[in-house]
Amino acid sequence: HGPGGGGHVMGGRWAAGTQTPAIARLDPAGAPAPTFGDAGLLYVPSPWPNSTLIWTASARQRDGKLLLAGYCLRCPSNTSHYNPFAVRFHPDGTLDTSFSFDGWAPISDGGTTNDFLFAVAATGDGFIDLDYGLGSYDIAALVVDPASDETYVVVNGTIFDGKLALVDRRLANGADDADWGEDGANIFSYEEGIELESATLQGDGKLLVAGWINAPGPQLGGFFLGRLDPDGQKDAS
Repeated sequence: HGPGGGGHVMGGRWAAGTQTPAIARLDPAGAPAPTFGDAGLLYVPSPWPNSTLIWTASARQRDGKLLLAGYCLRCPSNTSHYNPFAVRFHPDGTLDTSFSFDGWAPISDGGTTNDFLFAVAATGDGFIDLDYGLGSYDIAALVVDPASDETYVVVNGTIFDGKLALVDRRLANGADDADWGEDGANIFSYEEGIELESATLQGDGKLLVAGWINAPGPQLGGFFLGRLDPDGQKDAS
């Protein structure tokens, strides 16, 4: 959302086996804003020849700038594995050239393995390699507290063939917040498996998480909601 009640919709368009970043701007009535891009819709091609882009996340910064992120193959063109990347736009849809010189930023730890990005939030800089001791896991969502720049990391993992989820809180400098939850984290592990998809921070400091749960037996699973108190404990209310 932006000032005046309008907002942006961010995502990608598939064409020739790859994705192109797409942004639409809507006026307060929900109609495309005619002065934005081409009648409210904007496509921006990749600067890397022969790249394959997969868009997975977006965020709006506090200053109104727009972030789109995902992972890509051949970004830059001489790489042979997937790396995360981000592109940043001004609110009017023009590329922010103060961000990595041309608005596009490949992100790599220097390794040669495939690295995939599924969540993005706007805060700070640097690189943290998170190891939660699970058999396999991925980050499903990131939430930044605008008052403190602390980051909530929502993680899905598999251990001993069971699915569980956890929420980890990181301080503004990236260090683990050991005073939150149980040594900095809180685990959701119920019935035959649980997976979280998104999270949001309420105005009272409580964190709401949402996803799905697989109940015991052959029946289908259902939606799952959980809430954590500001100190990281499960909210019994």
